Amino acid sequence: MNRRELRRARIQKKRTAAPEIPFAEPAPGRVPTGFRKSATRFLWVITSIPFWCFVAASWGAISAWLYRDWMNPDGISYMDLADNALQHGPLALVNAHWSPLYPALIAFWKWLFHPTAAREFAYVHALNGSIYSVAAICFGFFLNQFLKLRLSPNENWIRKNIFATFGFSLFFLYMNADITPFVVTPDLLLACAAFMAAGLFCLVLRHRESLRPYLAVGCVLALGYYAKSVVLVMGLVLLILLLASSLEHFKHALLAAAVMLVLAAPQILLVSKRVGHLSIGETGRLNYVWWVNGIQPFVGWTGTPGGDVPMHGPRTIFDNPQVLEFATPIVGTYPLWYDPAYWYEGAKARFNASQQIVALRRSLQFYAGIFNDLKWPIVGLAVLSVLAIWRRGSPNWAFLWLLIWSIGILFMYSLEFTEYRYAAPLLIVFWLAAYGAVLKRDNMPEWIVLLVVAGLVLAPRIKEAASQYQALSRPRGEFEHVVVARNLEAMGIRSGDRIATVGAPFVDFYARIARLRVIAQVSDEAAFWKLTQQHAETVEGALGKTGAKALVARDRPSGFQDDRWRQVPGTRFSFLRLGP
Repeated sequence: MNRRELRRARIQKKRTAAPEIPFAEPAPGRVPTGFRKSATRFLWVITSIPFWCFVAASWGAISAWLYRDWMNPDGISYMDLADNALQHGPLALVNAHWSPLYPALIAFWKWLFHPTAAREFAYVHALNGSIYSVAAICFGFFLNQFLKLRLSPNENWIRKNIFATFGFSLFFLYMNADITPFVVTPDLLLACAAFMAAGLFCLVLRHRESLRPYLAVGCVLALGYYAKSVVLVMGLVLLILLLASSLEHFKHALLAAAVMLVLAAPQILLVSKRVGHLSIGETGRLNYVWWVNGIQPFVGWTGTPGGDVPMHGPRTIFDNPQVLEFATPIVGTYPLWYDPAYWYEGAKARFNASQQIVALRRSLQFYAGIFNDLKWPIVGLAVLSVLAIWRRGSPNWAFLWLLIWSIGILFMYSLEFTEYRYAAPLLIVFWLAAYGAVLKRDNMPEWIVLLVVAGLVLAPRIKEAASQYQALSRPRGEFEHVVVARNLEAMGIRSGDRIATVGAPFVDFYARIARLRVIAQVSDEAAFWKLTQQHAETVEGALGKTGAKALVARDRPSGFQDDRWRQVPGTRFSFLRLGP
């Protein structure tokens, strides 16, 4: 016998002589009694997948409460869609840019709890906290299927729970970076779909003969498409990789693709009818013209000099400073962001090599910027790879396909624009697939490396959780935008009234709280503050003729029309009454 065969014989003899603790919860007859038995059970509990799901749910609830007043521009549009769905029915959810599932959930949540306007943001964050818990459960499902695919039947519970702890250390690292419950977007739903799809992919590799996992893959991907249109692309790539892994999947993979497309067809048809051509959604095109072609988002597009012009853009009232009006035909708190596909219709996505290189460089800078979060997983993977080479071990090729899938989608994002909330679930899948490929089943040094990396990644997260818990007891003042909404009401501005703003009102959330519509804006606020008294009054008079009852500004310079403007006490906002 050579040395490797001798070593295998010793391991087999040891297992035969003294069976290890089973894969699942330790059986009563195989664990020590007394204190050691209790300690073993306690250790099993606090490192198990259900325990980590509970920790994630608690963390999500705390984050949702701490950031209950926080809002972002996308969230305003989703809440507007939810309101329109409650008033006019499900077809009001059809939007070429915003997907329907998230506003549908917000509409259901509002119908269930009937929050006041001042408490609406807090209730939406509570919904996000619930979705965060579901994302943790979906990740637990993926992790369980992942472990069943890679671990041998006689693997003990210690190794399983070490890997579970490592997996959730990655979950807390990435899912709490920019996708936590205080971001009011459907990215948590995207994470749910990605984790479920990856888990079902592992299940399919184990049960090729059963139709159910394939049908489940198609259903999950279709539901994910209703959350974000990019999931349809992610799903097609995953099914292609499933075919590449083995031709045995051919018929069943085609069935999964058919289920996905049939269930997604209503949304595809409605969006295509809305934009006038076949489309799964205009988000990809818009992101390309914004972040690659350089057409400026967020401020109202009136055309590109010497290039594209909008088919129905906002109306220009003044050129210097630029003043835009957009009261019709789009509804919403801020119509320019309620349906960007409408306002940017006419902007064509064009490939330009130099612009594409700039976009890729920006994405690489993003990944370089998060290297501090990547360093311990990188070090751990490098050590495990060296150990695998030294032991002449072969990689677990079953995880190659998940590795390719995550890298492919991350690269797709990098071609346009990427953020943590987009990349987080794919980064988690990437690291788990990479570690699963090189981690050996029977070598404890490798498992010690995994445990060390998990501890190094978890340590800062524990500190963050402790600081969040302490913050719960700190007193906090009234949300600034609630104060502004109350002052506008005191001035006679009522729900449903129209207002104008100095600057694009993307972060002016008082309008949503007061149920107002922003129908005009002074796009160039710096130029507006430099106007003479007479010129400024001319602009203000023109804004009054649009139907706006007030002009609201942030950070108005001291001395600018102090006799006309009213400062909202304790805030950065001031407003001017327009019209009679």
